[in-house]
Amino acid sequence: MKVNIKKISELSGFSVATVSNALSNKRGVNKDTAEKIIKIARENGYIKDEKIKRIKMVTYRDSGEVFTESPFFSTLLDSIEAESRRSGYDVSIVNLYRHHSDFEDNVRELLNDTTSA
Repeated sequence: MKVNIKKISELSGFSVATVSNALSNKRGVNKDTAEKIIKIARENGYIKDEKIKRIKMVTYRDSGEVFTESPFFSTLLDSIEAESRRSGYDVSIVNLYRHHSDFEDNVRELLNDTTSA
């Protein structure tokens, strides 16, 4: 049986949120608690599912422009992408234009993308 965060939570007696935060090295988890959780995870063969490390940002346009040629929006997108990658996430930025002929194909492709969570 594959060991998941819920199982580690049951084995450790800590909440699912605490286990998730400890395994992701997030702040706010007591050092001793994190060490106990990580030890239990290792002993039970926990393998982190890396496929959930992908973020998709979708902008949907019914009419008009959401992002313009303004430096603000390009800087915003660059910052989102850079910080996400620094945190270990893959980022896909997708623009959907409601009135384009390939809108439905683009949505279908986005929904069927097996590389995402």
